[in-house]
Formats: sequence, C-alpha cells, structure tokens
Amino acid sequence: MCCRSLFILILAIPVAAQPLRLSLADAVHRALQAGTQAQLARSAEDRARIARLEALESLFPQADARVIRYNQSINLQTFGFSLPGLPPVVGPFNVTVSGSKPGCRGEPLRDRAGRE
Repeated sequence: MCCRSLFILILAIPVAAQPLRLSLADAVHRALQAGTQAQLARSAEDRARIARLEALESLFPQADARVIRYNQSINLQTFGFSLPGLPPVVGPFNVTVSGSKPGCRGEPLRDRAGRE
C-alpha cells in the first residue's frame, strides 16, 4: 500500500518542461500545419466548398412527393342526405391521398433581354 502511494505521488510531481529544439524548417512546417492562420484558411476553404455545393444543388431539379393515409367517417345528415335504410354515419373507410410537385428552387432562366 505504501509503495502505491509513493508511486502515485511520484507521478503527480510536475516535470519541468524541457524546451523543444527545432530547426527553422521544422518551425515553419509546424506553423503551416497547426498555426492559427492555417486553420482559418482551411476553415474558409471548407466554407467556400460548402457554398459551391449548395449553389450547384439549387441547379438540379427538385421533386416533392407525399402520401397521406387516414380513416374517415362521414355523417350524411350534415350534407342534407337522409337515405332510408342507411345509417346517418357512413364509414369508417380508408382514404389515401398522394401527390407530387416537381420544381426548381432557383430563379427561372432569363435571356439578356430579361425574358424567360
């Protein structure tokens, strides 16, 4: 038990930082790889790439499709129908509605005169 405590105490003692000896080429290489300006440049490059992809994406045709399914019951008396032998409420029955909408998100193409 005493050995463990001594070992942990030895590990907890801060070691004096030794200076890192670099050549000029190594220092320049480290600055180009991990420097703030290099990181900012990579970030700007990523943002420009994303903006370019978003602009190209808006040129592709867009499509929207939906399918809705629900159960419905209809009270015929609310529409003014009263049929002998039939209950006033008809249903439930399944209703399926589907639709699609092709389109383009961008501006319509115009010629030099401004006509579409």
